[in-house]
Amino acid sequence: MGSDRTFARNHRSGGLGGLDVDANGRLHLLLSSYGVVRLDGDELTQMTPAWPRGARGEQLILEDDTAIIATASSGVLLWKLGTTEARRVELAG
Repeated sequence: MGSDRTFARNHRSGGLGGLDVDANGRLHLLLSSYGVVRLDGDELTQMTPAWPRGARGEQLILEDDTAIIATASSGVLLWKLGTTEARRVELAG
């Protein structure tokens, strides 16, 4: 992916879907078409590698090492931050 600064300049987020702060006070941003990134000083660190193409993140809640992500197209995703481990939660409606 290159440097995090390159990531920030070369990827269009599609908009900010949400934000939250982890237990260590680090800001996490949900970029609606790219997933969760963490702000580390002046750099961005991708926290949801393999973000599904076409998924549009709408809201973000952090719980320990898990991101709870509401999407417009895929329901709710539980994603272990920094990994490709994710599962979709179906909501009864």
